[in-house]
Amino acid sequence: MAPLTMLRTGESGVPTDLVTEYYAQRNTPGGLLIAEATNISPTLRVPRIVYPRADRGLEEGHAHGARAGGGDLRAAVACGRDGHTLNQPNGEQPVSSSTIALVDPYSVPRALETHENPGIVADYKRAAEYAIAADFGGVELHGANGYLLEQFLQCKQPHRRVWRQHWEPRQTDTRGGRSCAVQFGLKVAIRMSPYGNTFGCTDSTPEETYSYLIKKLSPFDLA
Repeated sequence: MAPLTMLRTGESGVPTDLVTEYYAQRNTPGGLLIAEATNISPTLRVPRIVYPRADRGLEEGHAHGARAGGGDLRAAVACGRDGHTLNQPNGEQPVSSSTIALVDPYSVPRALETHENPGIVADYKRAAEYAIAADFGGVELHGANGYLLEQFLQCKQPHRRVWRQHWEPRQTDTRGGRSCAVQFGLKVAIRMSPYGNTFGCTDSTPEETYSYLIKKLSPFDLA
């Protein structure tokens, strides 16, 4: 079962009893369930794993599934320009690889600065720690569907020149995955969509882009 974004957690971002019941019903023997596209920082009104208690409801659903013989992962996502100032702390701009917005009603993002990358990596690592501490089978880092990681990967998503000139900067945000992989090994996976076109993210040379990325990630023995 692929990750969903059901917006059922309310203002707190903490999964409710309804979420617990939903996943408990669907976690079946021999199955693999990837639970909730879950933000690594307070950027949208979806479940958030920026503090341990946010895993409580999904952990209970996971426990029901584990008793039934199923397994599940937690999907960790940073939305980037897909977010909106109305859903940001203090009305801040969402960050992206450029200042190019999606069509209305999306907000104009601000371009992520190079010195901010370690903070993104730390957010992914902390999210993985909380999910694995909640006894999930692992974490899937969401690098597809037009979210922040893909905004840096896809060459047709307009970038500032510093990101366009070199391959390595285009891959910068995958360091969150590599950092998680070093600590958690097979408990970490990365979701990619080379031929996707969600939220304006497409790539004219997907084979080249993703072959390079896979080559860089393969030594880390991801799930």
